[in-house]
Amino acid sequence: AEQLYTSGRAELDGQKRDLMDRLRQQSDISSALERLQTEQEGLRERTGALEEEMDSLTVERDRALEEEGQISNDLEEVGAARRRVETLQQRGLEAAQEAAASLRRLQEQRGEMRRAIEANQARLHVMEKVRSGYQGYSSGVRSLMLDSPYGELFRGVLGDLLDVDPRYAHAVEAALGEALEALVAEGDTGLLDAIQHLVESASGRAGIFSLTAQLPPSPPAISLAAAPGLIGPLIDYVQPQDDIAPLVAKLLHNTFLVEDLATALRLRRTDGHLRFVTPTGDAIDLYGRVAGGQSSTEDASLLGRRQEIKALKSVVVHERARLAGIEIDMRGEERRGAVLERRLAILAGRLDD
Repeated sequence: AEQLYTSGRAELDGQKRDLMDRLRQQSDISSALERLQTEQEGLRERTGALEEEMDSLTVERDRALEEEGQISNDLEEVGAARRRVETLQQRGLEAAQEAAASLRRLQEQRGEMRRAIEANQARLHVMEKVRSGYQGYSSGVRSLMLDSPYGELFRGVLGDLLDVDPRYAHAVEAALGEALEALVAEGDTGLLDAIQHLVESASGRAGIFSLTAQLPPSPPAISLAAAPGLIGPLIDYVQPQDDIAPLVAKLLHNTFLVEDLATALRLRRTDGHLRFVTPTGDAIDLYGRVAGGQSSTEDASLLGRRQEIKALKSVVVHERARLAGIEIDMRGEERRGAVLERRLAILAGRLDD
């Protein structure tokens, strides 16, 4: 019985220990389950938070992608705008360089034109001084016009009262001869006193035409048919002042302009009452005298001097007009350059922005 008790007791203790072990295990399992449940809840919360965070990140990513696309578009627009501004700037620079080059050319032209005007004015001054001093005329003419009390009696020298085609100045000089430097008076009053002044002062001789003098009748006018070498009546190439036109018509009556002396000789055989002159001043007079050659004073032509003064005045007027035009163009280019500079400054500011 004692052995049975001891054996039963030992078995019972063993079962008790087994039960206690199971209870501890169950407790451990319960604790583990509780921990697992807690961790699972934590995981669920974490998962939810992560999912919310993922959703937020997804939204932020989409927004970032959208902003990136907008920024890319903006950058493209900015790049395109910059390229347009750079193109405009390049064109502006080219235009500014062109304006500067044009301004330099105009400045050079202005300088050349000013020098030309100064040279022509200087030449004109000399020519007018020579003309006003009656240089090239006889001493008698100079004395009456400059050194006598009779200068107011005269309109001037006949040659100074004529406008002549420059091509035929020598022909007119040859045809008029000494009459070219004759003085033209309004009337007869004081003419004898003027001549007496020349005699008493031994100042030379002078011819005088009075506009009130009766002109003798001219021989019948002769017309020539067109012929080789015949240019035409010399009077057609002379424009005298109105009140001396009858006098000049008398002086050049039946005087014809021809190309050369050979033509003059040929035509004179048909009528001996004609006078012929060539553009170079060779001539055949009414008496058949042939004159020609080269004068040592050819460059001192009185009519040529008058024509040169007239031509120089015209040239100076045209040069002044041209100079005024150049200065207007220069002001235009200066304004254009200033506008381009302001535009380039604006474009540079836009590029900096």
